[in-house]
Amino acid sequence: MFASPVSRAAPTAIRADLWVAAVLLLFTLVVRGAWFGDANADTDEQLYSLIGNAMLDGKIVFVDLWDRKPFGLFALYALAHAIGGPGPEAYQGLAAAFTVAGAWLTFVLARDLTDRGTATAAGLLYVVLTAIYGAFSGNSEAFFIPMMLAMAVLVRDPDHPLAVLRILCAMLIGGLALQVKYTVLPQCLFFGLWALWGQHRRGAGPARLALLTAASGVLGVLPTALVAAGYALAGHWDAFVFANFV
Repeated sequence: MFASPVSRAAPTAIRADLWVAAVLLLFTLVVRGAWFGDANADTDEQLYSLIGNAMLDGKIVFVDLWDRKPFGLFALYALAHAIGGPGPEAYQGLAAAFTVAGAWLTFVLARDLTDRGTATAAGLLYVVLTAIYGAFSGNSEAFFIPMMLAMAVLVRDPDHPLAVLRILCAMLIGGLALQVKYTVLPQCLFFGLWALWGQHRRGAGPARLALLTAASGVLGVLPTALVAAGYALAGHWDAFVFANFV
């Protein structure tokens, strides 16, 4: 039996996507490689790195060392240093991995709007622009912008058979992004409203929309609520509130 054109096209598309992923990875390493190993590449991540390393020694963010960024950003730095050691290469490598993910998600979003070559160029442009606008080493934007792109990918199609599940996953990702930097709140609200509007256009009634809104809100707040609960249980509620909200 001969394979149908559709069955032959699928492996071809997968191979083409793998080539795109390889190009995005190589390009990211080339663009960001100049700063690898440079602890003075930028000022913000020096403090993030100090706190991340200190967390591995049992220090508590907002209590033993202080900054006004959310807990999740320092947790990412602690994870990077736990895997890659105390040097700047650890968080710069993690930021590069997030940048590749952001470039890939940009490609995915563009692929449905144009040809594969132009979509690849959009992914490459993402890598360049993140560097131009200050996320060339380990700044918070390197981590939360791919999360916003992931939300966009998940909520863009209200007719997807798993649209509701994808919406809930997107809202959880948004909640995690809030723990990297609270300034993503407007984007999270936009994607939430976009998702609700899509379900409304598909005929969802007020009760279903209200339930979806409540579930989305819970998932969006959940990561921050869990961190807050941890600080409250440890007796550091005031320190958490002051650093995060005051």
